[in-house]
Amino acid sequence: MNSPLLERYLSPKQVETMFNLPVTSLEKWRSLKMGPPYMKCGKHIRYKPEEVEKWMEKQRIPTS
Repeated sequence: MNSPLLERYLSPKQVETMFNLPVTSLEKWRSLKMGPPYMKCGKHIRYKPEEVEKWMEKQRIPTS
């Protein structure tokens, strides 16, 4: 059973589904200290949805 606190955060698979960011890319970025901010709860990796959104906005490249 998941705790209510963990339910507010997304697993890498949920990030992949919601934001179209492959789990393999998330894994690589974590190992390189890149990508969206995350937290580690024991063996679980979790992302705050709003932090993933902020990170994605920062990746936006404006066109002329």
